[in-house]
Amino acid sequence: MRRQRKSIRLLTMKELKEVKGISYSKSQIYRLMREGKFPHSIAIGENRIEFLEPEIDGWIMVKILERNANLKAAGEIEGSGTAS
Repeated sequence: MRRQRKSIRLLTMKELKEVKGISYSKSQIYRLMREGKFPHSIAIGENRIEFLEPEIDGWIMVKILERNANLKAAGEIEGSGTAS
């Protein structure tokens, strides 16, 4: 039996904003990457970088969980997990 591979989507800097709603400037994203606070890009050609969509989705989920943990610690929400 032949196994099908799931393709991994690559996102451009523009798609980070348009598709994922990440409104950081390019310089902010580069700074966060240097600090290890944002997924690193992949060089796909000269002067061209893109990001792995699963890594960006994971980063967004971590931000949601951090927000929820902070709200719970402040007594503003009950329970745990993702946003409801």
